[in-house]
Amino acid sequence: MTLIFGLFGQFLHFTMAAININDIDAIIKVLESVTQQNKPDKDEKMLKRCWFQLGLCYDLKKQFNQSVNCFQNLIRLDGQNVKAWQCLGEAYFKRGSYVNSMKAFIKAIQLRDPSDPVAKSQHYEELKVAKIKSLINCLPEALTIYNDILASNPDSVLTLIELTNVKLLMATEKFNNNLSEEGFNLCDEVFLNTFKASKLRPDLVMPYNLSSNCCLLCLKHFKNFSTIKLMNTNLNQLQLCQIGVKFTQKAISLNNWPYLWSNLVIFYLLIYSQTKDLNWFKKAVYSLIRSKVK
Repeated sequence: MTLIFGLFGQFLHFTMAAININDIDAIIKVLESVTQQNKPDKDEKMLKRCWFQLGLCYDLKKQFNQSVNCFQNLIRLDGQNVKAWQCLGEAYFKRGSYVNSMKAFIKAIQLRDPSDPVAKSQHYEELKVAKIKSLINCLPEALTIYNDILASNPDSVLTLIELTNVKLLMATEKFNNNLSEEGFNLCDEVFLNTFKASKLRPDLVMPYNLSSNCCLLCLKHFKNFSTIKLMNTNLNQLQLCQIGVKFTQKAISLNNWPYLWSNLVIFYLLIYSQTKDLNWFKKAVYSLIRSKVK
């Protein structure tokens, strides 16, 4: 492919055209040729844009080591570029380098324009830092960040969902350490959060999915109790199973994930074990079949 370009606008038009036709390899070749030129009069603005575009292209190809290298080179040219630090954080994150990713997002927060109301309200970097904290098992720290975000943006559904996931993980830890009361209290908070999230966005599957998983977690540790108090109601095991079925069926109506059918299998078998009603066993068999369908 022979390419002749002089103006940066023409060059950028070509790069986007190549991306639109999925010719990523071609555009990488061109971008690399520009970044590897060693000319004293090299256009720094173009060079920075090339490193940025090249990093995005490598990201599309899932070549995250190369993507990291591109954004590092961009930052060497422009260390105050918030977008570059964000992209570096994303590349590190996708590579699995969580600590370096977190450092990059924290740097982006430090460089962010405090007068920009959009950037501040979206909390993009803070959400990423909190997500990494949860992945490296710093759950209390992640919880603090999510609560800080909700203090200024209480209707952020994404934050509510991520907060709920952290509380579910914390509840699991409490149960594993034989702290059942604390575990059930955290599960109660999970239900409160998922209820709010589902009211704000009834079209999302995750609140119902998390509620279904929370019911399963509670049932797993129910054996030493006749009833537990959840959602301001004293529930026995059968009642909790029935609630779990409703949450799971609602989740399936929004997204037919196979593992949601696996959740139904457990609920139906538990109900069958208590009622001896064969219809519940048949439902469990049907759900098991559906869970195998991809």
